[in-house]
Amino acid sequence: MSLSTVSGRPRRVSRIFTVYSLRPLSGADGGGYTAVSPGVRAYENGVKILMRAALIYGTLLGNTENVAESIVEELKPEFEVELVDVCQVTAPDLNQWDLLICGIPTWDIGQLEYGWSDVYDDLDSVDLDLVVAMFGLGDQNAYRDTYQDAMGILYRKLVERGARGNIGFTPTDTHEFEASDALVEGRFCGLAIDEEQQPDLTESRVTEWVAQIKQELAELQVGSS
Repeated sequence: MSLSTVSGRPRRVSRIFTVYSLRPLSGADGGGYTAVSPGVRAYENGVKILMRAALIYGTLLGNTENVAESIVEELKPEFEVELVDVCQVTAPDLNQWDLLICGIPTWDIGQLEYGWSDVYDDLDSVDLDLVVAMFGLGDQNAYRDTYQDAMGILYRKLVERGARGNIGFTPTDTHEFEASDALVEGRFCGLAIDEEQQPDLTESRVTEWVAQIKQELAELQVGSS
């Protein structure tokens, strides 16, 4: 993977993974989602539909990128997902996708990763129209009072700007920490990964979480405006 530089910081060039996409499915209950092969244009009530999905990640030491790649692999074959380094997008760019999976590590003491920080600063000028799911990386031993804070800070801002959330929330019982801004009604607002203290749990956590969000997206009702 090649490296380039933005504002003096190294960044990684993203890669694109092709799997499958989703489209709304009609039914008596208002519908859910069903898989569509890449490039297929589906029609519902005469309207062309093609759901675009991206996994956008910010990484400092490479751990978030590694988890992102694992998630993309687990998403096969139901989704067509672009794997994108956050340094390559701006806040207005986010609306080109219908589904975003956002990956962010908590940097220093409860701080956003650099690339996501730049996007965050510009989100107040953007009205989002998309579904969002989150995953975050943190260290529950070294930063017990700010564990996974960045995931929660970014999630709340995305929802505040119009994104639809409540996808992929996870329990806290296998984590030991004092406080976290990533908690929503007692659960993490996404997948919480700790590659420093619990690397042996990452694979199973990713597998279980991807199965969960696949099910939740399948059950997501498509409301009429």
